[in-house]
Amino acid sequence: MSCANCEAPERQLWVLFGTQRKPELPALQAGTWNSLHRCPGCARLWCSSPYEPYAMFPYAVLWLRTEDEWRQLEDRDDGQTLLRWHAYSVRQYWEQLPPDELEQVARHRERSHGHNPIDAAEAFNAADLPG
Repeated sequence: MSCANCEAPERQLWVLFGTQRKPELPALQAGTWNSLHRCPGCARLWCSSPYEPYAMFPYAVLWLRTEDEWRQLEDRDDGQTLLRWHAYSVRQYWEQLPPDELEQVARHRERSHGHNPIDAAEAFNAADLPG
């Protein structure tokens, strides 16, 4: 059964800009370009990161590891591995978004001129994550 707030575990991605419905995801920890959040409804963790232009386009991805693992990755390389994982995850899940969020993603892609997690694919190796 999915959470009434964040819709996990069925949902893995949220667009946190330009849409009317967003989950309540209070921040737990902040990194350089990433933040970790906990859903008050189900206690699942979400990692958010903003994208250009002007870091105005944040997405939240379901984080299936622990808070400590998130902090270790953030501290290891100033969040660069988390950024690559986050962009990879956005590319994996964006097509599963509801229509209103797909519209916002299309606007982001148009406005960013290819500098977004979907069109600017960066290499990511799952072996970089702990466990």
